[in-house]
Amino acid sequence: MRRNYIADGSFMSPSIGVRVMHYFRSKVPPNSDQVLSAREKQVLELVITGFKVNTISDQLGITIGITRKHINNIYAKLQV
Repeated sequence: MRRNYIADGSFMSPSIGVRVMHYFRSKVPPNSDQVLSAREKQVLELVITGFKVNTISDQLGITIGITRKHINNIYAKLQV
C-alpha cells in the first residue's frame, strides 16, 4: 500500500529526505544560494527520521505553517 505523505502531514518520504540531504551535502557549493539554512537542515533531519509536520513543529517550537514554509524552501532550492 502506497503511503500518502501529504495526507499524513509530511511533504516528502524519509527515503527522499535522505537523498535530498545527500544532495545538499555533496553537490552544493558552500557559497551557493542553494545552501540550506540551519533551520531547514533541522527540519530535513526530522523529515528523514520520519516525523510528520505537526511533530516537527512541536519539536522545533515553530508553527505548522513555518515548518511547511521551510520544506517549501528546500524544494525551491532543489528547483522542484
